[in-house]
Amino acid sequence: MSEQQPLLAASPHVCILGVSRLNESAAFWTHLGFTAHAPVPLAQADAQVLFGLEATSTQLLTMADAKQGHLLLVETPHPNPTTSPYNIGPHAIDVYTTDMERSLALAQEAGANTAFGKLDYAFGPVRLVEGKVSGPDGVVLVFVDITRRRPSLLDHFPDRLHSEIHSVVNIVQSVDEANAVWAAAGLTIGADATIDTPELATFLGLAAADRCRMSLLADEQIEPIRLEMLQFLDNAPVPPVVLSTWPLPAGLPLVGFVAADDHLFEGAETPGQNPEHERNTFATLSDRLACSRVDSIGQRYVLIESGF
Repeated sequence: MSEQQPLLAASPHVCILGVSRLNESAAFWTHLGFTAHAPVPLAQADAQVLFGLEATSTQLLTMADAKQGHLLLVETPHPNPTTSPYNIGPHAIDVYTTDMERSLALAQEAGANTAFGKLDYAFGPVRLVEGKVSGPDGVVLVFVDITRRRPSLLDHFPDRLHSEIHSVVNIVQSVDEANAVWAAAGLTIGADATIDTPELATFLGLAAADRCRMSLLADEQIEPIRLEMLQFLDNAPVPPVVLSTWPLPAGLPLVGFVAADDHLFEGAETPGQNPEHERNTFATLSDRLACSRVDSIGQRYVLIESGF
């Protein structure tokens, strides 16, 4: 990131998800165990600064006892722009599960497409089973059952079905570049390895087999939400198709960080990070100051005043 970027003291606090209908999306996530809080209007000035939208509404969903790993729904009229798993940009939301079959059944009951099946593979010293579903607005949700989990609610409540948001997945052109950007901002690289299994192509909807390099970034404690970067190594198109997240479309997950230093919010503006605006004006989100930013490799995120 540039010298003007703050040092991030912690993992992303919240996953921000554009949705076409708050009620429908909230119902989907509450069926999986999240608690939906009351919708909150977002004034036009704030909606424009943060998401490029007209006046809209937001809705926070939380998992009981979670301090972070929340989900913030933002209503938007702009459809999901994804046309291929190779598209560069936000890709998926991951949640830990303790019972894969039950998770997939609940998702199907909630109206998700569960035809993608499961992927069972070794990743370093651990073994994973992943179940992929497509929910409202085509949001990709992956349930993860793993022999050695990163920290989550399930460490304290092992009888629960789902964790809070475990990670937000981004497709990138270069894992090396993504690692460098976020490590410079203060995050830790908790994993970096290549996935090479023939079933990956079917699971992800690829036309041919491909290898995928994955890195996982978070704070030093590896707390959720983790940032997951995926780079396809064999068949990624050149030039790549880069998804636009401005204005905020439905179905693509962004992350929101709580700022390490609230002095950032003492002024009215901060040096421009957003390519659509010369300067990045602060707005109000859930009674806290916030701004939309884009890092040096084009990934959009939201920075929020502490107390969110």
